[in-house]
Amino acid sequence: MNITDRISDLIRSKHTQLPTLPVIIQKIMDVVSDEDSSASQLSEVIKKDQAISNKILRLANSAYFGFPTTVDSVGHAVALIGFNEITGIVIGMSVMKVFKTQNPKHMDMDALWTHAIGCGNAAKHISKMLSVDFEENLFLAGLLHDIGKIFFIEYFPDEYQRVLTETAQTGRALHEVEYDLMGINHAQIAGKLMNQWNFPDTLVVPCSYHHDTTGCPEDHHRSARIIQYANYLCHISGLGSSGNPLIEDNLDTRNELGFGKNDEDTMKMHLYSQVDNIQRFLQVIS
Repeated sequence: MNITDRISDLIRSKHTQLPTLPVIIQKIMDVVSDEDSSASQLSEVIKKDQAISNKILRLANSAYFGFPTTVDSVGHAVALIGFNEITGIVIGMSVMKVFKTQNPKHMDMDALWTHAIGCGNAAKHISKMLSVDFEENLFLAGLLHDIGKIFFIEYFPDEYQRVLTETAQTGRALHEVEYDLMGINHAQIAGKLMNQWNFPDTLVVPCSYHHDTTGCPEDHHRSARIIQYANYLCHISGLGSSGNPLIEDNLDTRNELGFGKNDEDTMKMHLYSQVDNIQRFLQVIS
């Protein structure tokens, strides 16, 4: 069986050793998918998980948000931070927890998560600049866009080391070397994992197509472009490290989103200003 078949079997198998997300995530998904749900219902679900509740309160009282008053309850945090963003943060925390890789020697995991948080931050900022109404979903998509790399490191460490070595030696794009050597790239893996976890298409599709939007469903094309551009901004800003030595040109993406060079410089300055906050965010949620 070749490696592509092994990967597919691992993801599809009902007896797989793939990590399962905590029950709280499905409960949160149920609340979010109910149009009649309220912030208080979300708060009640979160409060049932003491560890996550404590992290939410620590984050709400950190310099990352910089609220002028003490946030003393989960309900207060949800009210201040917002229903959708809290949802994204809790899901992000849970995914980070289940993907605590046992093979960190293959990649600097703190640098990878710093890049991921930066990408989420950048995606949210881009969404605000474009006045789109799904910025929190894009924050979460940015945060999770590289989980396919962690899957490779966790389950195929030797094979992925060869990918990383060839990428470093040749300077080729990481996702291209992944596809050549493993038959699938980390963006496609991210999409398969999210489908397995029953995540909505608003997360699955942008993550699946964040390197190549060819074939991306039209309804999610703009979101995929936003994640693609956020990823690029983090690379050129040196925010964390994704393990990819090649900074791919994204002029087409920038133009399609309607940005100019001055806009890009403004977004880079925003990311530079967020470096300390992103590190604080990582310290709290990891």
